[in-house]
Amino acid sequence: MKRKTLYVGLSLLVTIGVFSFIFTHVSLREVLDLILNCNRFALGIFIVLSLLMSLLRMWRYRLVLNTSGYHPSSTALYLVVLVRNLFSDLLPARIGSLVYIYIITNRLGIPFAPATSSFTLSLLFDIIAIAPMILVASLFCAADIGIPPWILTAGAAVIGAISLAALMAITPTLRTTIRLITASRRSQQGFGKKLLAALSSFQIELERAREAGI
Repeated sequence: MKRKTLYVGLSLLVTIGVFSFIFTHVSLREVLDLILNCNRFALGIFIVLSLLMSLLRMWRYRLVLNTSGYHPSSTALYLVVLVRNLFSDLLPARIGSLVYIYIITNRLGIPFAPATSSFTLSLLFDIIAIAPMILVASLFCAADIGIPPWILTAGAAVIGAISLAALMAITPTLRTTIRLITASRRSQQGFGKKLLAALSSFQIELERAREAGI
């Protein structure tokens, strides 16, 4: 009961904080005018696409978690994704998306290793998806935004290459890190032992996802 009260209290605190911040920059009248005068059709399209994006993101998380033997409720996982999206928008550099790991480990009972592997793979896939989007922008929007198409194309190629390299290198890098920690005398005690166990479990979950063809 105390934990539930704490969650509700924190939720209210975040809500109050967000709206307090918003209304220090704009007035309630400006918000109402924007809602009443906006293009309803465009707004509807945005809402549909936003909800669809969250649905596909939920499906992707679920796909990776299923390879680890965990099958969370689609409804619960979808709500987690919505909260993750909120925190990702609230905090800089997308660090807010890390709340996903916290929620599914504490609220859905999924262990840290599969939670982290599903988050890591999804993050890398997000970055990979940016490359073709920039390429499309270079073909259709470069003239409008005043950036030479070759710069956008080169940027897409660099982002795609780096993210694909990171995806391919993550498991070998983990293996090397685990070997280095194992060689240390501190690996069998305290923090070193816990870190070694966490990294080993993380590596196993990533290899399961790779073997499943993800």
